[in-house]
Parts: sequence; C-alpha cells; structure tokens
Amino acid sequence: MTKRIVIIFFVGFFTACSWFKLKPKDMPVARVHDKYLLQSEINSLFLKGQHYPDSADIARSYIEKWVTRQLLTIHAELNLPKEKKDFSKQIDDYRTALLLYQYQKELISQKLDTVITPEDVKLYYDSNSAGMLLDEIVVKARYAVFLSNQPGLKEAYKNFKSVKPDDITRFYDYAYQYSENFSKDENKWISIVELSALPGFPLADIKTVLQRNRFLELSDSIRTCFIEFTDYRMNGEVAPLEYWEMKIKSIILNKRRIAFIEEMENEIYRSAQAKNEFEIY
Repeated sequence: MTKRIVIIFFVGFFTACSWFKLKPKDMPVARVHDKYLLQSEINSLFLKGQHYPDSADIARSYIEKWVTRQLLTIHAELNLPKEKKDFSKQIDDYRTALLLYQYQKELISQKLDTVITPEDVKLYYDSNSAGMLLDEIVVKARYAVFLSNQPGLKEAYKNFKSVKPDDITRFYDYAYQYSENFSKDENKWISIVELSALPGFPLADIKTVLQRNRFLELSDSIRTCFIEFTDYRMNGEVAPLEYWEMKIKSIILNKRRIAFIEEMENEIYRSAQAKNEFEIY
C-alpha cells in the first residue's frame, strides 16, 4: 500500500524575520504525512535578544532537513522487513547503559575520594618509574626575547647570566619593560619543542647544545633570545616526577574510580544474594 505524503511550508516564514514574532509557538510550519514541525522548535534555534540577519535562511535549511529526514524515515518504514526494524533490544541496552552511567556518575561525585596527596604521587612514581620513559627531550629553562636593536642588550645578557641578586633583579626589570616574550619559570619541565619557535633555536643540534651549554644567546634577522637551561632529560630516559605529575594524578584517580565501581557492584550483588533477590539456574 502506498501512503500519501503531504508537505506543507508556510511561505510567509521566508519573507520576513518578523514572522517569528507573529506565529504562535504551537503553530505548525511543516508537515510530512502525520508528523508536524512546530514553530516552537524553530524558535529554539535562536537565542532571545540576539539579532540573526540570516534567520530566514537558517530556518529554511532546518525545515528542509527536517522534511528530508521524515521522508527517509517513512521510506525506511515502508521498505525494510519487520525483523530489521525491531530495535527494542538495542534501545533497552542503550537505556540501561545510560542509566548505569548516570548512577555511577552520581555515586562517584558523592563518595569518591578525589584528594591525591604528594605522597600518593611519589609512591606511584617510585613503583612505576621504570616504565615512564620520555619520548622527547624535556628541559627546565628560563628565556627572554627582545628586538635585536634594543639598546642595552649586552649589559642585559651579562645580568641574565649573573648569580648576583642585584644583577638578576636588574635583568628582570629590563625584561619586564622591553621583552617580547619572557619566562622565568625555571623549575617547570617542558618539552623542547615548546622552545623551538624561539628565534635562532638550534632544534636539530639540541642534544649537543644541551651537553655543552648552559646559556645561549641566539638571534635571527629581527630578534635576540637569551636562554638558560637549568636541567634536561634526554628521550629514552626516565621522566622526572614533576613532568609526569598530572598524568600520575589522572591515573590514580582513574584507578580509584574503577575500584570504587567494582566494589559498589560487588556490594550490590552480595546484598541481593543475601536477601535471595535473584536466582541463577
């Protein structure tokens, strides 16, 4: 049997944006057979108080896609055999999965211990560091980038390398005032790739550079860069604890989640078993 399919578009919709204000929210704007698209659904596409110059085009596109989807659905219903249209098991499985996920999420948010102490991190690192090998070079470094024609660079580099507190203070004052890019966080481990954009950076020879130099003064045609490497680890070496700290915290937390869920499942099972709430034949 062939079903008659009727599609209705309200032409006034496409003639002026003011149409949105004139149509009641429960008025249909399109129909395919016995399915209706209501004005309220179109209204939900647009935030109140916002101006949309292309609102008519947006609405037209949405309606046409809606109509196409309804047509395809009807054709699928008409042409697929009954056994290929039965999704009750998939729907039930999907609902169960969503229900369990939401329940676990609620329990975890209420009861899971999410506090991870430095001792927790160190214990995990000490037990697993042999497998925490670097796949890239990491360094601790401070650096500053200046225009190459900036007055006072020679004196600034001298102060940059100095260990005297007064010289260090003078350099930082200079860097805060004149540098284009500046980092003094010399205690943070970073990938060497993060420094590769610095002017004149010798990425291709970086292993040799690190082994031979603590301080570098680099330049390209426009800029000059000062770098101090305070520590480094080569790829293939064990990663420093600080470099892996956030990953370790994530691993510990994930292990706690898994253990929490397993214990919750076992507790529910044992409780139901004790109360004879299920039987296995």
